[in-house]
Amino acid sequence: NEHHFIISSSPMDEENWVVLETPEEPQEVREVRGDYEVLEEAMARWELENCHQPFSKNVVTILGTTSSGKSSFVNHFFQVGVKKVALEQQDTHFTIVETVPEAEFEKLVGNSYRRKEIPDDKIATGVQDSFSDARRNVVYLILDTASTIARHKQFENFSKVFRKHELVNSILINEYYLRGTESHQNLAKNTILIDSPGFTAETEIGKLRGNLEILQYMYSLSDLTLFFIASDSINLVSSQISMLELSILYAFHGESQFTQTLTDMLTVKDSSFSFSVTDLFSAVVRKLKSAPNKEGSTYDGTAYWNKVKFILSKIDNVTMRCVCEKEIRPEAQFFELGTTLGKNLKFLKPPVFDQCFAIAIPEQQTYQTKLDHVHYLQDEDPKLQSQGQSRRLAKPRRGGDTIITADLHRLIGAIASLNFYDSFVVRLESSIQMMCEELLAAIKSSWSYATFLARKDANTVRDIYNRSKTRSRNRVAANNHK
Repeated sequence: NEHHFIISSSPMDEENWVVLETPEEPQEVREVRGDYEVLEEAMARWELENCHQPFSKNVVTILGTTSSGKSSFVNHFFQVGVKKVALEQQDTHFTIVETVPEAEFEKLVGNSYRRKEIPDDKIATGVQDSFSDARRNVVYLILDTASTIARHKQFENFSKVFRKHELVNSILINEYYLRGTESHQNLAKNTILIDSPGFTAETEIGKLRGNLEILQYMYSLSDLTLFFIASDSINLVSSQISMLELSILYAFHGESQFTQTLTDMLTVKDSSFSFSVTDLFSAVVRKLKSAPNKEGSTYDGTAYWNKVKFILSKIDNVTMRCVCEKEIRPEAQFFELGTTLGKNLKFLKPPVFDQCFAIAIPEQQTYQTKLDHVHYLQDEDPKLQSQGQSRRLAKPRRGGDTIITADLHRLIGAIASLNFYDSFVVRLESSIQMMCEELLAAIKSSWSYATFLARKDANTVRDIYNRSKTRSRNRVAANNHK
């Protein structure tokens, strides 16, 4: 049965935890919540700030190559044009996009806020220039890096990196201007999308380490990760696939494996030394295989990919390419993606077919934009060719009312399915494990570690950590047998 629930803006207050409309919540939720509350009290005793609070909404991170349709999907999902869409890279930072109630939006904007009646088509139009956009501070609000970190404590651990390079900002959408069905509006209100810049596989150790840390953190933070690949350039993403695989291994096997491997490399080369990502892969895989552990062997098969979806975007560009209507079917793109994954994944098994989607965004399919994107093939008429002529169009192309979306609705459904207990528990479980690691490190480094109370706290934290890890492994094992 589908459980509808209400999530408040402050998930850490006892009275604001997830509240079900059903009489009882699952036992697992109560157990996980109980462990979290014990750790919160322990962190307060040890004067540690809890930067591991789970988000009060479902979090979806969008990764991918430059110009792969990430921003277009964000605009479509919220039905509000808040991201600039272009054929070249526009962003150099992660953008957190979410909705806020109009009352909160008004407080953030200040006395200058005035509600305006704006036509739906204008609301959905993509941003051309965010500084001069008339909808700014009315339909949406942009927060800079400092304001974003202040709003989301979850980023505090990376605040130095984010602030130094201004790697993160926020776009808050005024819920008054949400359009669509009630169910879709509720989905938008309960979802945070994190749009990433098109990332590359840096070959300098220092830069690569920074990229890996941020990518694995975003993966761990999210309930779902969407990896966007433009359907007409699948063969160009091999290095990005390698980066994604490394990030997932980093998240599953912990920082120690990667830190030690990178440290070993830096002992012979400085941080500006360039090398191939394959070199790092080989070193990390050797380390993982030489030190097998019970926990690592649990995550087998395709479990690594449970919260990753591969998105073949702009599928309309390839399925509508030929004027003679001999369409290139999406199956060809799926086959090419499978071949690319099989060739480039060095350690993990390829994901299953159900984790791959082919989509097209309706808003990009007006007649004019279709005409711009379609590559017509000239007729091969020998008589005309001998006369130096050719018929540009043998058949009139289909009108702009034919909209291709492919798996878009299935993808939206996958995001909607996160709004159940499972995703909240997984999110909270991840917070518990990070809190345990931070607490144990603080307790062990304290001068009072030898005292009875400190040892008691350490034992309690270890017990909670082991329980949490056991629950996580059992959850993964259960998913593998479904």
